[in-house]
Amino acid sequence: MHNTNLDCDISIFMPVYNGDKYLKQSIESVLNQTFKNFELVCVDDSSTDKSYEILKDYASKDTRVKVFQKQNGGSVPIAWNFIMPYLKGKSITYMSQDDFMSTDNLQALYNRQEETGADCILPDMVWYYEEKTNNKIIKGINGDRNKIITNREAVTLSLNWDIHGFGLWRAEILKYRKFKEDIFNSDELFIRESFFLCNKIAFCKGIFYYRQDNKQAITKTFGIKNYYSLVTNFRIYKFLENNKFDESTLNFAFITVIYSLFYNYRYSCIYRNKLSQNDHTMIRLMFYKIYKQLNIKQLLSSSNKEKNITRFKYLAAYYIFFNYSIFKFFMTLISIYDKCRLQLINRSQLEFSK
Repeated sequence: MHNTNLDCDISIFMPVYNGDKYLKQSIESVLNQTFKNFELVCVDDSSTDKSYEILKDYASKDTRVKVFQKQNGGSVPIAWNFIMPYLKGKSITYMSQDDFMSTDNLQALYNRQEETGADCILPDMVWYYEEKTNNKIIKGINGDRNKIITNREAVTLSLNWDIHGFGLWRAEILKYRKFKEDIFNSDELFIRESFFLCNKIAFCKGIFYYRQDNKQAITKTFGIKNYYSLVTNFRIYKFLENNKFDESTLNFAFITVIYSLFYNYRYSCIYRNKLSQNDHTMIRLMFYKIYKQLNIKQLLSSSNKEKNITRFKYLAAYYIFFNYSIFKFFMTLISIYDKCRLQLINRSQLEFSK
């Protein structure tokens, strides 16, 4: 058993893998906080660059920095499950190896949690590009930080990123649950489930900088893992359905799954040669399973026609998704068009370069 005594106010969890480019900036933003009673718990996922050395150097200088190293697991959810028993804070927050925060962020989060008793506090979040001066900001609810919202409101608002998930959470909301490890972005589901467990969600004036210009970040690289984001979108939809969210929320989540199925199938057709035959077979099997579980025929039944489904979405679902063979035929036509378009673009670029 690990020591689970709570001996600090805030635990900050930072998973690290080959992040030496921005790692010092991220750690310094934590150590420079005006709030002092925290621990920064870092998990190095067997980095091959200087990340682990950087972490050990900071840990040798500041006892609040705790460093763990594990065999490469390939995803943040695995790192979350690994480190959760070691976190000793009364509340927990998360940041990636390239994110950073304003110096008053932890103090603002802590003060607001003490003031409101909310299970989750969300600071302002900046979609950070280093070369941009007009980065998009998510601030409270449409700019209002004074609002306090319910768990259901938070889940619904999070679906379209009207609110984010980089908050300060009461430890008991997170600690005794497991992330699904089969999908790289299962945190998308975990955060919505966490919002649902909260008594209420509040906001504060601290700033979390969510870096978008790191091309090496796992969220910025594309591979077989991205196809399985469809599974996460489907799980979110089923979570909403099982907990009886309103029809407009369910429709939004359903259309998100349909779009994800459409986009990923299309991409798999265009770049099939980048996949092994085994990977391609696994992906197509996953597409088929999701399609069957969506129960398109139920959506198209007469009892559903009068629900909050626009005519365009209804007709699109009817003609494209009436059965899987029609869907595959439609996607094959789209892939032929895509390949022809790419050939024309490449030919034009060659002509231009001459």
